[in-house]
Amino acid sequence: MNKKEAIIERIQSAVARLLGAASVDRIVIDRSLVSQGMDSLANVSLYNWLGQETGVYIPLVDLLQGLSIETIATLVYNELNKK
Repeated sequence: MNKKEAIIERIQSAVARLLGAASVDRIVIDRSLVSQGMDSLANVSLYNWLGQETGVYIPLVDLLQGLSIETIATLVYNELNKK
């Protein structure tokens, strides 16, 4: 597993917990999180979790627009590689 795949898995697990999903497999990585049930409060929690876990703060307004896990992971991966 490469670094980006590991980031995807961590975000997918966090989203599954936030949404109360029975299984992480129910969270589709290439679909908008908003379309999967993420509301504004869950997005704020994800924003905080991402910042604490990775040190990368994706603008909250971007998260609220309904990015996919794949897109979020790419943004995090790219930021981590700049450091």
